[in-house]
Amino acid sequence: MYIIYYTSSCKPAKRYKMNKQSIINFDFLRVTACFLVVLLHTAAFNFSTFDEYWWASNFYDSLARCSVPVFFMISGALLLRKQENIFLFYKKRFIRLLPTIIVWSIIYMLWNNYNGLSYGNAWGWAQSILQGPVCFHLWYLYCIFGLYLLIPFLQKIYVKTNTKEKILFLLICLLSSAIPSLSYLFDLKIDIVAVYNLQYFSGFIGYLFAGAILYEYNNKIMKHKFINIAGYIVSIICIMFFTYFFSKKHGTPLEIFYDYLSVFVIIASLFYFNIVFEMGSRLSPFFVRFFRYFSQLTLGIYCIHVLILDRIRAIFSINAHIGNDWLAIPCTAVLVFSLSAVVISIIKKVKILRIIT
Repeated sequence: MYIIYYTSSCKPAKRYKMNKQSIINFDFLRVTACFLVVLLHTAAFNFSTFDEYWWASNFYDSLARCSVPVFFMISGALLLRKQENIFLFYKKRFIRLLPTIIVWSIIYMLWNNYNGLSYGNAWGWAQSILQGPVCFHLWYLYCIFGLYLLIPFLQKIYVKTNTKEKILFLLICLLSSAIPSLSYLFDLKIDIVAVYNLQYFSGFIGYLFAGAILYEYNNKIMKHKFINIAGYIVSIICIMFFTYFFSKKHGTPLEIFYDYLSVFVIIASLFYFNIVFEMGSRLSPFFVRFFRYFSQLTLGIYCIHVLILDRIRAIFSINAHIGNDWLAIPCTAVLVFSLSAVVISIIKKVKILRIIT
């Protein structure tokens, strides 16, 4: 892979210092990734049925699949390149994460309860939160919990290894994660990950390492902009095509190539990170302030947007079947993102609630 090959031959940038431009770039990357999450969930409503609207859903869903991986990569870029006291690290992260999980879970449980789903007594509510996300998109918060436990140890691996060792570790992680989708693509009947115990390397750890490495070498990598742009476009086309091909083959829409750890989503995410991070350097002062403000709202927007999307669809009957479905999906996503931002901006004015936004 181009990115892996090129970084292995480069000298790393100076470590651990976050300059003003990098902060701007991460703001831009974070906001665009958050919008892609909203776009993905807006497009997903029409994926389950083959009809005249299905291709629009497939296109936007494929385009937005790199959204959550980019969030993991941002975390890796910001956290792996420094060393912190493990107990201070846990205190700083979990003092914000745990209330966020609990409060947003309660909000969605209240909503589910309003719609007829019962959780029983107080212990039943507590058990439901402990057992996992009460709304599908909250899985990300639970996943971050486990990654935060691991990051202090990954910091030591990252800081103490040289470039080639980092690249090797990244390759093992990404390839281990991509094997299930590759096995499906080439119709391999063996469970390679289980047979060779590669599950210890598979998962979102690879994205953390990728974010740290790509941030460290971004100036070098983005000298070859065409390769990054072409790589991203080809990856998105592959996600769309193979989703269509295997869905048609099996007679029902399949999401195997939508998985955040599928081979083409991994590749698309790496290129997207490079492209959009570099684009942040070209923002005018107005847009620097614009994305700085919205960057501070992204956690809250992520958590609340499903509720806003549900209400918009129910109250106004907005969906991809209104007018031109190719326009309706992104327009609805923009509306949901904007309304979510307004609501979170209001919530942020309440001091006690800022921690969950």
